Amino acid sequence: MLMETEFNWLYFYSFLVFCANRMVTWQKRTLSTRL
Repeated sequence: MLMETEFNWLYFYSFLVFCANRMVTWQKRTLSTRL
């Protein structure tokens, strides 16, 4: 059970990081387009 929860948390954390990276790249793209 502990391994399952750890795996789920790891998957959730990696998903958050992926979304954050996409947001950062999108913001950079919009900023560069504005400039």
